Amino acid sequence: MDIAHLDEAFLRAQFRASRRHQLNFLDVMLRLVADGFPPSRVAEHVRDVGSPVDRLAADAILRGLDEGRTVSDAMSSVFRPDIISAVGAAEQSGGLAARGMAVLGRLREQQEAKRGVYLQLAWPGFYLAFACALYVGFALDVWPQFEQTAEIEGYASIAYRIGLFIVAWWPVILAIAFVLPVAVGLLMRRYAGAGRRLLDRIWPFSLYRALLGANALDDLGTLMAAGQEPRMAIDTVSQSASPYARRFFDAMQRRLDEGRNIAEILDVGFIARRHLAHLRLLAEHRNLRETMAATGANARNESLASLKTTARALNVLGLAVVAISFAGLITGVYMTAQNVQQEAQQKLAR
Repeated sequence: MDIAHLDEAFLRAQFRASRRHQLNFLDVMLRLVADGFPPSRVAEHVRDVGSPVDRLAADAILRGLDEGRTVSDAMSSVFRPDIISAVGAAEQSGGLAARGMAVLGRLREQQEAKRGVYLQLAWPGFYLAFACALYVGFALDVWPQFEQTAEIEGYASIAYRIGLFIVAWWPVILAIAFVLPVAVGLLMRRYAGAGRRLLDRIWPFSLYRALLGANALDDLGTLMAAGQEPRMAIDTVSQSASPYARRFFDAMQRRLDEGRNIAEILDVGFIARRHLAHLRLLAEHRNLRETMAATGANARNESLASLKTTARALNVLGLAVVAISFAGLITGVYMTAQNVQQEAQQKLAR
């Protein structure tokens, strides 16, 4: 095994997984470019003085620049697609020095807005796992001890059966807990058939569609604010879109070919009507690029607020399951202990 290649693969994966790290790297690079240094010289500088993961990214960019590629194209092997698209739009419209910092500002704004929001959706799963662990712990350690001296009944009997069921079927439960989210995720990303319109009215498909539409509008606003024309912006976003989302971008392209205005182009059933109405209203007082940027940011913040509300509701439900489970277990222990005490007193009376 080649340790050097393994180390490089690890660093590359580490850099690609961290959007925050990529934005910090881009911040350093753009500030030096704005000060007048060519991108190749900046990449050499970071390669000489940066951390191991930054040196890897700088080396990849430098190799691409040496091959005659643009900065955004040279970034493709280590940076996220949305960051590459935004940097490419800045390059095409006025150069990194002119538009790069404005693009970076919007990318940072997106990062701060989304920080921790998606992680909140995972907490209900942790709560359910904790509740299962409680039932298993009591089934393996507590109820067998009571069973030696008294009959398990009532709340204790129900809790005991639940715990034994989890112990007996835990591989199946674990498989379902893993397979079901993956299957739903693949269905949401890939299925775009005739029944999808009905599915999109049901949670979590409705939430996914709202989030995807808002993110698409935000990405389009970022690219147009960086200088891309609507056709190029739609094409750029669609390249990294899921099969489900891509059919909406194809419809936008067809409407663009028909010569419609931007609000009609986007009105393909993907982006919420209220956001399109906001776009029409702002377009009366701002230019198109400012309008798209403002509407995209508004759509993103609104969708994240909806996601936070959903996450809070699921967290409350998860906590309720834990609280009810704990209360039921404690009640079962108390009632069983009373039965043990009564049986002991009856034996003494005899």
